[in-house]
Amino acid sequence: MTAPRAFRALLRHDIMMMLRSVYLMYLLLPLAAGLLLRAWLAGGDDDRLGVAFTLLLTVLFAIAMAGTLPGLYLLVEERERGSCQTLARTGVSPASMMWSKLAAGVAWSMALSAIALAALSPFDVTRTVMLWLSCLPAVVAIAAAATAFGGVIAGQSDTSTPSLVIVTLLMFGMLAPMDPSLRMVSEFLPANLYVDTVMAMATGRSPLMGWLPVAAINLIWLMASLMLFRWSLRRFRTAARSVVPGESPEQQPERHGADDDPDHSHRNRR
Repeated sequence: MTAPRAFRALLRHDIMMMLRSVYLMYLLLPLAAGLLLRAWLAGGDDDRLGVAFTLLLTVLFAIAMAGTLPGLYLLVEERERGSCQTLARTGVSPASMMWSKLAAGVAWSMALSAIALAALSPFDVTRTVMLWLSCLPAVVAIAAAATAFGGVIAGQSDTSTPSLVIVTLLMFGMLAPMDPSLRMVSEFLPANLYVDTVMAMATGRSPLMGWLPVAAINLIWLMASLMLFRWSLRRFRTAARSVVPGESPEQQPERHGADDDPDHSHRNRR
């Protein structure tokens, strides 16, 4: 199987695995809460802040959930079950395995964000699309960081800490409408561009630091996440090098034992 075909097959598998995940059902909760809150605040003095809060809550929750599931939880589960070793023995590259998880996280995050915005956005189509595109840098950063952690942590019991860090950094942005000091903190976080775009459209309030610093901070988060992903990919590739394509699991320990035994190679030369 060629590399592009292998990647497409892996991506299709990862996307379908997300469909079977029960965690996607949790996305209905913030969407339902957003619809109820919008109906409750409609026409009131807090309507604009309510719009901002619901758009932040639903979209950021969708990104946090869909961005971490493939790269963090599914990748770690597949590593523990030996699926990655099986794929390596068939000739699938470690890069294809990790990039497919990242791509699946991005695809699902953008799809669920589009559904949330289509259901909740009070803006016209053009502004809604602009709002949707503004969350793309955060989507890529979260998916890259989650996949990076998924490629190196030991097991599923260790996923809670990186997951908590990622979700906290992302979900803090939904507090931006509550207080200017909270909004200032959110402008240093990965989803700052989306948060400030929501606030500008819903309340007319521009970023406290200006759009250029917000974009620069957003770019720094994106580049840092991709660098972390690249480092993790090197570690993941090194671990996969011990698996020879076509070699059975029973043969692998024998080969490593032979490679580690200096007398074995000496006897073979004799």
